[in-house]
Amino acid sequence: MANTRIQIKRSTGTSTPANGSLTAAEQAYSFLSNRLFIGDSAGTGVVEIGGKYWVDRTDLSYTQANNAYATGNAAFLQANAAYGHANGAYTTANASFLQANAAYGHANGAYTTANASFLQANAAYDHANSGFTTANAAFLQANGAYTTANAALPKAGGTVTGDLVVGGNLTISGTTTYVNTTTLNVGDNLISLNADILSNVAPSENAGIEVIRGNANTVSLYWNESTDKWSFIDADNIMYSIASNTDIANVVSSIATSSSSLNASNLTSGTVPTARLSGSYTGITGLGTLTVGTWNADTITVPYGGTGQTSFTTNGMIYGNGSGALNITAAGTDGQVLQASSSGVPQFAMLDGGTF
Repeated sequence: MANTRIQIKRSTGTSTPANGSLTAAEQAYSFLSNRLFIGDSAGTGVVEIGGKYWVDRTDLSYTQANNAYATGNAAFLQANAAYGHANGAYTTANASFLQANAAYGHANGAYTTANASFLQANAAYDHANSGFTTANAAFLQANGAYTTANAALPKAGGTVTGDLVVGGNLTISGTTTYVNTTTLNVGDNLISLNADILSNVAPSENAGIEVIRGNANTVSLYWNESTDKWSFIDADNIMYSIASNTDIANVVSSIATSSSSLNASNLTSGTVPTARLSGSYTGITGLGTLTVGTWNADTITVPYGGTGQTSFTTNGMIYGNGSGALNITAAGTDGQVLQASSSGVPQFAMLDGGTF
Protein backbone atom coordinates (compact mmCIF):
# COMPACT_ATOMS: atom_id res chain seq x y z
CA MET A 1 0.00 0.00 0.00
CA ALA A 2 1.27 3.46 -0.85
CA ASN A 3 2.26 5.87 1.91
CA THR A 4 -0.36 8.48 2.82
CA ARG A 5 0.81 12.04 2.08
CA ILE A 6 -0.05 14.67 4.71
CA GLN A 7 0.50 18.43 4.38
CA ILE A 8 0.26 20.67 7.45
CA LYS A 9 -0.88 24.30 7.32
CA ARG A 10 1.84 26.44 5.70
CA SER A 11 2.70 29.94 4.43
CA THR A 12 5.36 31.63 2.28
CA GLY A 13 4.32 35.19 3.14
CA THR A 14 3.52 35.18 6.90
CA SER A 15 6.23 34.74 9.56
CA THR A 16 3.96 33.64 12.45
CA PRO A 17 0.34 32.36 12.42
CA ALA A 18 -2.10 34.71 14.15
CA ASN A 19 -3.31 33.76 17.63
CA GLY A 20 -6.46 31.66 17.34
CA SER A 21 -5.73 30.60 13.74
CA LEU A 22 -4.54 27.13 14.88
CA THR A 23 -6.70 24.68 16.82
CA ALA A 24 -5.22 22.82 19.79
CA ALA A 25 -2.20 20.72 18.60
CA GLU A 26 -2.66 21.84 14.93
CA GLN A 27 0.72 22.42 13.27
CA ALA A 28 1.84 25.11 10.80
CA TYR A 29 5.15 25.95 9.09
CA SER A 30 6.29 29.35 7.78
CA PHE A 31 8.70 29.17 4.83
CA LEU A 32 9.27 32.91 5.32
CA SER A 33 10.71 32.59 8.86
CA ASN A 34 11.59 28.85 8.55
CA ARG A 35 9.87 28.14 11.88
CA LEU A 36 7.41 25.43 13.00
CA PHE A 37 4.39 26.27 15.20
CA ILE A 38 1.60 24.40 17.02
CA GLY A 39 -1.71 25.62 18.44
CA ASP A 40 -1.81 25.84 22.26
CA SER A 41 -4.10 23.65 24.39
CA ALA A 42 -6.89 26.27 24.37
CA GLY A 43 -6.66 26.95 20.63
CA THR A 44 -6.27 30.69 21.29
CA GLY A 45 -2.52 31.07 20.80
CA VAL A 46 0.43 29.58 18.90
CA VAL A 47 3.62 28.01 20.29
CA GLU A 48 6.91 27.91 18.35
CA ILE A 49 8.37 24.37 18.49
CA GLY A 50 11.22 24.30 15.94
CA GLY A 51 12.08 24.63 12.27
CA LYS A 52 15.06 25.13 9.95
CA TYR A 53 15.85 28.48 11.62
CA TRP A 54 16.75 26.75 14.90
CA VAL A 55 18.63 23.95 13.13
CA ASP A 56 20.79 26.58 11.43
CA ARG A 57 21.40 28.32 14.77
CA THR A 58 22.52 25.01 16.31
CA ASP A 59 24.90 24.37 13.41
CA LEU A 60 26.29 27.91 13.79
CA SER A 61 26.87 27.40 17.54
CA TYR A 62 28.79 24.21 16.81
CA THR A 63 30.93 26.00 14.20
CA GLN A 64 31.72 28.86 16.63
CA ALA A 65 32.68 26.44 19.39
CA ASN A 66 34.89 24.52 16.98
CA ASN A 67 36.58 27.73 15.80
CA ALA A 68 37.13 28.80 19.42
CA TYR A 69 38.81 25.49 20.13
CA ALA A 70 41.08 25.93 17.07
CA THR A 71 42.00 29.46 18.22
CA GLY A 72 42.80 28.27 21.73
CA ASN A 73 44.91 25.43 20.38
CA ALA A 74 46.86 27.85 18.14
CA ALA A 75 47.42 30.12 21.15
CA PHE A 76 48.78 27.17 23.10
CA LEU A 77 51.22 26.36 20.27
CA GLN A 78 52.37 29.96 20.18
CA ALA A 79 52.89 30.00 23.97
CA ASN A 80 54.86 26.76 23.75
CA ALA A 81 57.07 28.26 21.01
CA ALA A 82 57.55 31.35 23.18
CA TYR A 83 58.65 29.13 26.03
CA GLY A 84 61.27 27.59 23.70
CA HIS A 85 62.52 31.03 22.76
CA ALA A 86 62.68 32.06 26.41
CA ASN A 87 64.54 28.90 27.34
CA GLY A 88 67.02 29.57 24.53
CA ALA A 89 67.36 33.12 25.77
CA TYR A 90 68.11 31.80 29.24
CA THR A 91 70.83 29.54 27.85
CA THR A 92 72.31 32.43 25.91
CA ALA A 93 72.17 34.67 28.98
CA ASN A 94 73.91 32.02 31.07
CA ALA A 95 76.69 31.74 28.49
CA SER A 96 76.91 35.52 28.39
CA PHE A 97 77.27 35.57 32.16
CA LEU A 98 80.23 33.21 31.95
CA GLN A 99 81.77 35.31 29.25
CA ALA A 100 81.02 38.48 31.24
CA ASN A 101 83.03 37.06 34.10
CA ALA A 102 86.00 37.26 31.79
CA ALA A 103 85.07 40.50 30.06
CA TYR A 104 82.68 43.12 31.39
CA GLY A 105 82.06 44.60 27.96
CA HIS A 106 80.82 41.27 26.55
CA ALA A 107 78.58 40.78 29.62
CA ASN A 108 76.94 44.17 29.08
CA GLY A 109 76.02 43.15 25.50
CA ALA A 110 74.65 39.82 26.73
CA TYR A 111 72.47 41.68 29.27
CA THR A 112 70.94 43.76 26.48
CA THR A 113 70.16 40.61 24.47
CA ALA A 114 68.60 38.89 27.50
CA ASN A 115 66.39 41.92 28.22
CA ALA A 116 65.04 41.88 24.64
CA SER A 117 64.28 38.16 25.03
CA PHE A 118 62.31 38.91 28.21
CA LEU A 119 60.14 41.43 26.34
CA GLN A 120 59.37 38.82 23.65
CA ALA A 121 58.49 36.22 26.29
CA ASN A 122 56.18 38.72 28.05
CA ALA A 123 54.35 39.46 24.76
CA ALA A 124 53.96 35.69 24.18
CA TYR A 125 52.41 35.40 27.66
CA ASP A 126 49.81 38.04 26.73
CA HIS A 127 48.90 36.07 23.58
CA ALA A 128 48.56 32.86 25.58
CA ASN A 129 46.35 34.58 28.19
CA SER A 130 44.02 35.85 25.41
CA GLY A 131 43.84 32.33 23.97
CA PHE A 132 42.84 30.99 27.39
CA THR A 133 39.93 33.48 27.58
CA THR A 134 38.65 32.40 24.15
CA ALA A 135 38.99 28.71 25.03
CA ASN A 136 37.11 29.28 28.32
CA ALA A 137 34.17 30.89 26.42
CA ALA A 138 34.11 27.85 24.10
CA PHE A 139 33.99 25.59 27.16
CA LEU A 140 30.96 27.48 28.54
CA GLN A 141 29.10 27.11 25.19
CA ALA A 142 29.92 23.39 25.01
CA ASN A 143 28.79 22.94 28.64
CA GLY A 144 25.46 24.62 27.81
CA ALA A 145 24.99 22.26 24.84
CA TYR A 146 25.69 19.30 27.14
CA THR A 147 23.05 20.55 29.64
CA THR A 148 20.45 20.82 26.83
CA ALA A 149 21.25 17.31 25.53
CA ASN A 150 21.10 15.92 29.08
CA ALA A 151 17.54 17.25 29.48
CA ALA A 152 16.31 15.26 26.42
CA LEU A 153 14.15 12.14 26.72
CA PRO A 154 16.39 9.29 28.00
CA LYS A 155 16.82 6.20 25.83
CA ALA A 156 15.67 3.94 28.68
CA GLY A 157 12.25 5.67 28.85
CA GLY A 158 10.61 8.57 30.63
CA THR A 159 7.65 10.96 30.58
CA VAL A 160 7.01 13.57 27.88
CA THR A 161 4.97 16.43 29.37
CA GLY A 162 4.58 18.45 26.17
CA ASP A 163 3.84 17.76 22.50
CA LEU A 164 6.05 15.20 20.72
CA VAL A 165 6.42 14.88 16.94
CA VAL A 166 7.98 11.69 15.54
CA GLY A 167 9.30 12.27 12.02
CA GLY A 168 10.02 8.60 11.22
CA ASN A 169 8.39 5.21 11.84
CA LEU A 170 7.29 4.38 15.43
CA THR A 171 7.47 0.77 16.71
CA ILE A 172 5.95 -0.09 20.13
CA SER A 173 7.02 -3.46 21.56
CA GLY A 174 5.13 -3.51 24.87
CA THR A 175 2.04 -5.57 25.74
CA THR A 176 -0.54 -2.77 26.17
CA THR A 177 -0.98 0.51 24.28
CA TYR A 178 -3.52 2.91 25.84
CA VAL A 179 -4.41 6.09 23.92
CA ASN A 180 -6.02 8.50 26.42
CA THR A 181 -7.28 11.16 23.99
CA THR A 182 -10.68 12.55 23.03
CA THR A 183 -9.94 12.55 19.28
CA LEU A 184 -8.01 9.88 17.32
CA ASN A 185 -7.19 10.57 13.66
CA VAL A 186 -5.67 7.76 11.55
CA GLY A 187 -4.35 8.63 8.10
CA ASP A 188 -4.30 5.02 6.83
CA ASN A 189 -7.53 3.70 5.28
CA LEU A 190 -6.95 0.07 6.31
CA ILE A 191 -6.39 -1.29 9.84
CA SER A 192 -4.80 -4.77 10.06
CA LEU A 193 -5.69 -7.04 13.01
CA ASN A 194 -3.87 -10.27 14.07
CA ALA A 195 -0.79 -8.91 12.25
CA ASP A 196 1.49 -11.15 14.33
CA ILE A 197 0.12 -14.34 12.69
CA LEU A 198 2.59 -15.71 10.10
CA SER A 199 1.41 -16.25 6.52
CA ASN A 200 2.07 -20.03 6.75
CA VAL A 201 -0.10 -20.52 9.89
CA ALA A 202 -3.77 -21.55 9.68
CA PRO A 203 -6.23 -18.94 11.11
CA SER A 204 -7.58 -19.72 14.59
CA GLU A 205 -8.41 -16.41 16.28
CA ASN A 206 -11.54 -14.27 15.91
CA ALA A 207 -10.83 -10.58 15.28
CA GLY A 208 -12.95 -7.45 15.27
CA ILE A 209 -14.01 -4.34 17.17
CA GLU A 210 -15.64 -4.10 20.61
CA VAL A 211 -17.58 -1.13 22.03
CA ILE A 212 -17.37 -0.79 25.82
CA ARG A 213 -20.70 0.59 27.12
CA GLY A 214 -20.10 1.10 30.86
CA ASN A 215 -22.60 -0.92 32.93
CA ALA A 216 -24.41 -2.13 29.76
CA ASN A 217 -23.43 -5.18 27.70
CA THR A 218 -20.46 -4.82 25.37
CA VAL A 219 -21.34 -4.98 21.65
CA SER A 220 -18.96 -6.14 18.95
CA LEU A 221 -18.41 -6.70 15.22
CA TYR A 222 -15.94 -9.45 14.37
CA TRP A 223 -14.81 -12.18 11.94
CA ASN A 224 -15.85 -15.60 13.32
CA GLU A 225 -13.21 -18.21 12.37
CA SER A 226 -15.50 -21.08 13.43
CA THR A 227 -18.12 -20.15 10.79
CA ASP A 228 -15.95 -18.16 8.34
CA LYS A 229 -18.50 -15.34 8.50
CA TRP A 230 -18.74 -11.80 9.75
CA SER A 231 -20.82 -11.71 12.93
CA PHE A 232 -21.99 -9.20 15.50
CA ILE A 233 -23.16 -9.34 19.12
CA ASP A 234 -25.97 -6.92 20.00
CA ALA A 235 -26.84 -5.18 23.27
CA ASP A 236 -28.79 -8.26 24.42
CA ASN A 237 -25.60 -10.36 24.08
CA ILE A 238 -27.08 -12.29 21.12
CA MET A 239 -24.75 -13.26 18.26
CA TYR A 240 -25.90 -12.91 14.65
CA SER A 241 -24.11 -13.85 11.42
CA ILE A 242 -24.06 -11.26 8.62
CA ALA A 243 -25.46 -12.69 5.36
CA SER A 244 -22.96 -13.02 2.49
CA ASN A 245 -23.62 -12.86 -1.26
CA THR A 246 -23.70 -16.66 -1.27
CA ASP A 247 -26.34 -16.75 1.49
CA ILE A 248 -28.56 -14.33 -0.43
CA ALA A 249 -28.01 -16.19 -3.71
CA ASN A 250 -29.05 -19.46 -2.03
CA VAL A 251 -32.30 -17.87 -0.83
CA VAL A 252 -33.06 -16.49 -4.28
CA SER A 253 -32.25 -19.85 -5.93
CA SER A 254 -34.58 -21.70 -3.57
CA ILE A 255 -37.47 -19.47 -4.61
CA ALA A 256 -36.54 -19.65 -8.32
CA THR A 257 -36.55 -23.46 -8.37
CA SER A 258 -39.88 -23.91 -6.56
CA SER A 259 -42.83 -25.63 -8.34
CA SER A 260 -44.45 -23.96 -11.36
CA SER A 261 -48.18 -23.55 -12.03
CA LEU A 262 -49.09 -23.77 -8.34
CA ASN A 263 -51.83 -21.53 -7.05
CA ALA A 264 -50.44 -19.63 -4.10
CA SER A 265 -53.89 -19.42 -2.51
CA ASN A 266 -53.78 -23.20 -2.03
CA LEU A 267 -50.43 -23.12 -0.19
CA THR A 268 -50.82 -22.95 3.58
CA SER A 269 -47.75 -24.88 4.76
CA GLY A 270 -45.18 -27.47 3.70
CA THR A 271 -42.44 -27.50 1.04
CA VAL A 272 -42.93 -26.26 -2.53
CA PRO A 273 -41.64 -28.83 -5.11
CA THR A 274 -38.67 -28.10 -7.31
CA ALA A 275 -40.48 -26.37 -10.21
CA ARG A 276 -40.90 -22.58 -10.23
CA LEU A 277 -44.04 -20.78 -9.07
CA SER A 278 -45.89 -19.11 -11.94
CA GLY A 279 -48.19 -16.13 -11.91
CA SER A 280 -48.16 -12.82 -10.07
CA TYR A 281 -47.91 -12.63 -6.27
CA THR A 282 -48.22 -9.43 -4.25
CA GLY A 283 -48.95 -10.57 -0.71
CA ILE A 284 -46.27 -13.10 0.27
CA THR A 285 -45.98 -12.86 4.08
CA GLY A 286 -44.63 -16.27 5.09
CA LEU A 287 -41.07 -16.98 6.18
CA GLY A 288 -38.56 -18.89 4.04
CA THR A 289 -34.94 -19.19 2.93
CA LEU A 290 -33.61 -18.43 -0.57
CA THR A 291 -30.67 -20.79 -1.27
CA VAL A 292 -29.96 -20.70 -5.04
CA GLY A 293 -30.98 -18.87 -8.20
CA THR A 294 -30.45 -15.59 -10.06
CA TRP A 295 -32.31 -12.34 -9.31
CA ASN A 296 -33.73 -10.93 -12.57
CA ALA A 297 -36.39 -8.62 -11.18
CA ASP A 298 -36.33 -4.85 -10.58
CA THR A 299 -33.50 -3.23 -8.61
CA ILE A 300 -34.16 -3.58 -4.87
CA THR A 301 -34.50 -0.16 -3.25
CA VAL A 302 -33.00 0.88 0.09
CA PRO A 303 -36.26 0.75 2.17
CA TYR A 304 -36.49 -2.95 1.25
CA GLY A 305 -32.88 -3.86 2.04
CA GLY A 306 -31.38 -3.18 -1.41
CA THR A 307 -28.93 -0.61 -2.76
CA GLY A 308 -31.11 1.14 -5.35
CA GLN A 309 -28.17 0.84 -7.80
CA THR A 310 -27.33 -1.50 -10.68
CA SER A 311 -23.58 -0.77 -10.78
CA PHE A 312 -20.85 0.94 -8.77
CA THR A 313 -17.67 2.87 -9.64
CA THR A 314 -14.63 0.56 -9.56
CA ASN A 315 -12.64 1.09 -6.32
CA GLY A 316 -15.20 3.63 -5.06
CA MET A 317 -16.57 3.66 -1.49
CA ILE A 318 -20.32 3.28 -0.80
CA TYR A 319 -22.09 5.80 1.45
CA GLY A 320 -25.68 6.39 2.53
CA ASN A 321 -28.29 8.71 1.00
CA GLY A 322 -31.21 8.47 3.41
CA SER A 323 -33.93 6.31 1.88
CA GLY A 324 -32.58 7.01 -1.64
CA ALA A 325 -30.21 4.84 -3.65
CA LEU A 326 -26.74 4.37 -2.15
CA ASN A 327 -24.06 6.72 -3.47
CA ILE A 328 -20.43 5.90 -4.20
CA THR A 329 -17.30 8.04 -4.26
CA ALA A 330 -14.87 8.37 -7.14
CA ALA A 331 -11.86 6.04 -6.86
CA GLY A 332 -8.92 7.36 -4.82
CA THR A 333 -5.40 7.78 -6.21
CA ASP A 334 -1.98 7.02 -4.76
CA GLY A 335 -1.47 8.77 -1.39
CA GLN A 336 -5.10 9.91 -0.91
CA VAL A 337 -7.30 9.01 2.09
CA LEU A 338 -11.07 8.97 2.60
CA GLN A 339 -12.36 12.18 4.23
CA ALA A 340 -15.43 14.44 4.20
CA SER A 341 -16.02 17.66 2.25
CA SER A 342 -17.30 20.85 3.93
CA SER A 343 -20.86 19.55 3.42
CA GLY A 344 -20.04 16.10 4.87
CA VAL A 345 -19.87 14.19 1.55
CA PRO A 346 -17.21 11.41 1.62
CA GLN A 347 -14.39 11.83 -0.90
CA PHE A 348 -10.80 10.73 -1.48
CA ALA A 349 -8.21 13.50 -1.13
CA MET A 350 -4.73 14.22 0.26
CA LEU A 351 -4.63 15.38 3.89
CA ASP A 352 -3.88 19.09 3.53
CA GLY A 353 -3.81 21.56 6.43
CA GLY A 354 -4.18 24.56 4.07
CA THR A 355 -2.31 27.88 4.29
CA PHE A 356 -2.27 30.92 6.58
